[in-house]
Amino acid sequence: MQRSISRALIGGTAVLVTTVSLAVAAWPGKPGGDRAPDPEHMVERLTRHLELTAEQQDRAEEIFSQGFEEARADHERIEELHESLRGQVAEFDAGAAQATADEIGAITSRMVYRRASAQASLYQILDEEQRAELEAFAKKREKRREHFREHRRGPMQ
Repeated sequence: MQRSISRALIGGTAVLVTTVSLAVAAWPGKPGGDRAPDPEHMVERLTRHLELTAEQQDRAEEIFSQGFEEARADHERIEELHESLRGQVAEFDAGAAQATADEIGAITSRMVYRRASAQASLYQILDEEQRAELEAFAKKREKRREHFREHRRGPMQ
């Protein structure tokens, strides 16, 4: 019984870690693999791809900057929580592990919501042509991600 609870918690934590990782990786990052979100870089990139006006750039900077400190604090807290779970290997406490997993879930939910809200706010400041271009870019990026996922999975058996 204890082993099945441990496996369930470990599996749940793995799912949450994957979700958080995907959410973080989805933000456009700096060249060279540094995926740390940077509002200025994101606005520069959007300006290059969508030809944002000065007013749109200012508004986009506000949108991205708004939640970045909160996101940074959330990432740090998740790291602390994961370290806490790793520390329970020798002496597992199911109640504490469940509380930790629940907190990771709440933080993950908040991060995903924050991202969706920022995307919706950005979408609202774009004109129709920019929206269409952004949607085409998102589809292209999703195709690349799917291609990567297929290659990581290997051949179907």
